[in-house]
Amino acid sequence: MKLDPALLDILACPNCHSELRVDDAAERLICTGCGLRYPVRDDIPVMLIDEAEPGEPGAGAADPTQSGGAAQSDGAGRSGPAAAGGPSAAPAP
Repeated sequence: MKLDPALLDILACPNCHSELRVDDAAERLICTGCGLRYPVRDDIPVMLIDEAEPGEPGAGAADPTQSGGAAQSDGAGRSGPAAAGGPSAAPAP
């Protein structure tokens, strides 16, 4: 499988926005957060949630001691920097 490293740097899981890990043997990208497995067909990643296979959350992480950029959830189904009170969070009324 031949994927451009620059493409891999900008790709993120469309489901939870976490980083992706390459699984060359199975020709797929694995989310380090939610574990969804995205197929790679003819060296093109298919980044559609409907095309992804379910996996174990966190199973795609190369090193379980590091967060790997996993998205944070606010408990209401929202994830990302806003859920963690990051810079895009709306000010409190």
